[in-house]
Amino acid sequence: MLLFFDILFLLTTAVYTSGLLLFFVGLFHPNRRQHNRRYYVSVVIAARNEERNIANVLSDLMNQTYPRDQYEVIVADDHSDDQTVRVVERFGWKNPLVKCIEVTTIKNGLTAKKNA
Repeated sequence: MLLFFDILFLLTTAVYTSGLLLFFVGLFHPNRRQHNRRYYVSVVIAARNEERNIANVLSDLMNQTYPRDQYEVIVADDHSDDQTVRVVERFGWKNPLVKCIEVTTIKNGLTAKKNA
């Protein structure tokens, strides 16, 4: 009976060690199916009364390393009481990637930014 458990122990140890070895080989083995395909991305920002912050957010988005012809930035303004729309529009004059959409409908029960 002792011989049976010794063989079982050796077999499970061999299987476990082989699994670990395969895991580490796969972990550090380079992926041969690398592709350079980039997807077109739309970044949507819900904004309400973000006059102080929106310029910094848009600047950071414009400084991304992603190709400029592969993304756009859409700011959905949810009835701002400040100059958020004007800040975004001025930013859009310099950067045609930035677009501003003003939300015109209000759904009952939704609080700030959720309409956008």
